[in-house]
Amino acid sequence: MKKTGFLAALFVILIICETPARSQLFSNTMSVYQDIFANYTPDLRPQVNLSEPLEVSIKVYLFSINNFDEINGILSAVVGIILMWKDFRLTWTPSSYGGLSSLTVPRKKIWTPHIYLIDPANEMKASGDDKVIARIHSDGSTMWSPGGLVQSLCDVDLYSFPFDLQTCSITLTIWGYYGTEAVLVPINNLTIVDTTFYNKNAQWDLKRATLSPLNNGGRNSLMKVQLTLQRLSLYFVINMLVPVLLLSVLNPLGFVLPVDSGERVSFAVTIFLSFAVFMTLISENMPKSSEPMAAISFFLTGIMCMSTIIALCAILTLYLHFKESQENVSKRAVGVLRFLQLNWLCKKLRQGNSSNVVLNVEEDDMKCSKETAHSRSLKMDHLEKTKSEEIWNWKRLAEEYDKTLTYYFYVLTLLMWFIVVMIFAC
Repeated sequence: MKKTGFLAALFVILIICETPARSQLFSNTMSVYQDIFANYTPDLRPQVNLSEPLEVSIKVYLFSINNFDEINGILSAVVGIILMWKDFRLTWTPSSYGGLSSLTVPRKKIWTPHIYLIDPANEMKASGDDKVIARIHSDGSTMWSPGGLVQSLCDVDLYSFPFDLQTCSITLTIWGYYGTEAVLVPINNLTIVDTTFYNKNAQWDLKRATLSPLNNGGRNSLMKVQLTLQRLSLYFVINMLVPVLLLSVLNPLGFVLPVDSGERVSFAVTIFLSFAVFMTLISENMPKSSEPMAAISFFLTGIMCMSTIIALCAILTLYLHFKESQENVSKRAVGVLRFLQLNWLCKKLRQGNSSNVVLNVEEDDMKCSKETAHSRSLKMDHLEKTKSEEIWNWKRLAEEYDKTLTYYFYVLTLLMWFIVVMIFAC
């Protein structure tokens, strides 16, 4: 019981001692407030020697990227800024005011730098407003933390769309002051934007966020916030690249369709129109004056041109298929087919092999003369037999063209996709 009574008495004593201290704290705050603002004006720059620049330390927080409009080249982000400087007029001795070392005051009561965005997308206005309070310390150190939504212009490079990497800048300056009057410097020489409170964007991945000063000939102080964004491309891969890939695989199969089905030309035209739809979808996500143009746009243009050629070739093979059989087959058409089938290359290879055989015969003429003569006679008989059997008609010519063109357009499709993949990989 004695111990409990002692603790209760001690608690009462602490409350009694604390009560006047709290009341004195408010009076001390009022005293400091009245003393430091007695002859203070917020219109003058707080520098003892006005020939020297006032250093304003800055730290930037990135909270979120609200939107990135690639068509108009506008980046919208929520940014917070911490500004620190020393005001020699806002000093006091803490021991004279009950140990009070800091004080919060409205912004309009003190001098604050006007931070402007010099590459705005709409209107040019100062960051922050009078509702954001400032904090001053007994040694004159002053801190003010404006922030809000900023909309900055950004040069968009969509060459690697949808695997593009965009770099956008938000350039800040103390508007109205030359570089010899007020300068922005990073707090503790930090060159990284603080992303502790950053909320991820659904379309863009933040790769880097840096802070660096810019030299503008000494006339004003510029601070550059540079954001590097990587597009999250899975949506575009699933909804754009995969359908285009499947359509490009189907495109040459028009030559495989039976002629009697009557669907060859309609199939080719349908594939062409499908590519045109995807071209329209991509153009909606592109700026009207993109330099350079997206590689996927060139690829789709090439695919559409190939689809047009396929439709023309399908019409041509249909014309050859239904041509009257009484007419003689054009030797020029057969020659073009043989050229496409690389018969000329096969002949050169055969000639090379025959020349090697002749050299071997000269080295050992006595042993192989009979075998060589016999093989040559067999080859001549085989060629004469194949020539006699090789009877062309228009239907067969059309079928051979269908097979050959199918191979060619598949090779061309694979080549185009290989080039696109290499562009995206680089």
